[in-house]
Amino acid sequence: SYGLDPKDLIEISALKNKGSSEFTALFVGSVIPRKGVHLLLDYWQASGVRGKLKIIGEVDTAIKPILAKYENDLSVEFVSFTNDLMSHYSTSDVFLMPSLEEGSPLVTYLALGAGLPCIVSPMAGDGLVRDDIEGYILEPHDKQSWIDKLQQVFESKEKRLKLGLAARERAEMFIWNKVAEKRAQQILTRVIS
Repeated sequence: SYGLDPKDLIEISALKNKGSSEFTALFVGSVIPRKGVHLLLDYWQASGVRGKLKIIGEVDTAIKPILAKYENDLSVEFVSFTNDLMSHYSTSDVFLMPSLEEGSPLVTYLALGAGLPCIVSPMAGDGLVRDDIEGYILEPHDKQSWIDKLQQVFESKEKRLKLGLAARERAEMFIWNKVAEKRAQQILTRVIS
């Protein structure tokens, strides 16, 4: 598993004082089919949410033809590279990742540390995000559930804050020293038994 550095945790007061700027949904990762970006773009457009979907990651040439129909959509922004990933996490309202194939993605840990509600597939968040506590775990091809949860999070600032505070609290379980301690205990338990 991955872990977080304490500097990856946003201050609780920053969550409570988030302004009323444009609603921003965030995806971070390689822009490739197995990350479910093509699904996410479809769900985003179908949701009718007024805001911006920010997709941060290098776009693979294999998916460019699929993305072409979103090039003129002003509600979608592609950012291929950034040295300041945390500023994007801290100014977003929700983290989205309908990944089809994954292995405990660091980007989901960072989303928790930034206090973002997470709407993720089982591959992108199982074991990290608890359903209806820090966000939602949804099957990646369940379009209607993705649309419904995205609309719910968009429409309720209170729900976003509740999920976000729970996410930030959960992130503390994944600070590197706690992760290392847990792994050491698991190893010792296996060696002793």
